[in-house]
Amino acid sequence: MHNSIPYTHPPEEDGLGPSFLEVRKSAHTTSLDDSTGKNTQGNSESPVESKRNLPSLVAHLTCILHDKQLYRKLVGCQQSDAQRLLDSFQQLLDSSHLDPHFRKSLSVATHRISARSGLYPACYELKDVVQEGEYPVNAGGFADIYKGMFQGRVVCLKTFRLYQTDQIEHMLK
Repeated sequence: MHNSIPYTHPPEEDGLGPSFLEVRKSAHTTSLDDSTGKNTQGNSESPVESKRNLPSLVAHLTCILHDKQLYRKLVGCQQSDAQRLLDSFQQLLDSSHLDPHFRKSLSVATHRISARSGLYPACYELKDVVQEGEYPVNAGGFADIYKGMFQGRVVCLKTFRLYQTDQIEHMLK
């Protein structure tokens, strides 16, 4: 049998509170927006990483995802709030313990936040990629292919060719 967190109807909530990034848990609130990644109890494990907080987090997010007004606020987040949401949501989506219906709703919300903010989860960015050579090894209609190295492996690096008349915003999406 698959070990997933069941999809439940959202609990009655009084709203998002002071931050969109809260997890209500019994008598206290654990905040996800601490840049240190620690919750309010000083534990280094974030609520997204903690399996004991996962049902509470899923229940709270389910409530937000099903309330049109709260959902509009959520997907309208910008800058650092949007980045923290994207990173937290991606961490949650990487969990194998989610109900498929909740996973889909969260994935759509993540995509909408990303599209509206122009940001993406930090884990999508590859660091320490090294381009080898100055010239592309191949080219297509809209991109050039360079040889590169990533974690000791040879990789292809596809770079979009942009001209001043191109719509840069459209290409970045």
